[in-house]
Amino acid sequence: MEKFVTLNFKKEEDTMKKYGIEVEYFVEKDGEIQIIPNLNLGLATDEFPVLGEVRSYIRDAAYLAVADIKWQWLEIHDRLEGRGLKLSQICSTKLTDKIYKELMKVDFHKGGMKEENLYGKTKKVNLRLITAGTHIHFSDGTEVGKEEKHIVYKQLDIPKMVRQLDHRFQEEIIAAYRQIGWYELKEHGFEYRSLPGTINLDDLSLFVQYNFKW
Repeated sequence: MEKFVTLNFKKEEDTMKKYGIEVEYFVEKDGEIQIIPNLNLGLATDEFPVLGEVRSYIRDAAYLAVADIKWQWLEIHDRLEGRGLKLSQICSTKLTDKIYKELMKVDFHKGGMKEENLYGKTKKVNLRLITAGTHIHFSDGTEVGKEEKHIVYKQLDIPKMVRQLDHRFQEEIIAAYRQIGWYELKEHGFEYRSLPGTINLDDLSLFVQYNFKW
């Protein structure tokens, strides 16, 4: 009888490395971007209410985080189907006057994110021109010591990691009118925030899982 073999691509020394992915998207109706909370469909948003957001669980393999995102896409399609609504994965959009006026009536945080740029670039918040992004989170749970009864975890070389991602995906980032070098520090690890919402998630997961230097 033929036996099936389970392949384990994960290296033993990588088991404490963790990944999380967030992808932003728009919802359209008759070609017009919608304010998502006003739809009353229970769709999650980030701090900006015209951007929907799907989040993976924290995973020990990047492709598992991608799988989380993909099944959520299917669930969102089911919610929108039959309501004249469409999930739109585009890089950016300019809000119509009608939607912009409605947006200004919504209570939301209008300031910038707590982002940093490796190269000292600045970012201006434009509430009319909206871009959708993909954010990937990295953390390492390897314990390297203790200080005053607190566990000390391995520190990530953030500049090195950001530069690798910038180099690999620079063409996609520039084509989407985004900037390289953006990241945000988290309680555990950091989040790389330069990627567009249209990035190929399979390419991203393969790169960070097998070609990325932590």
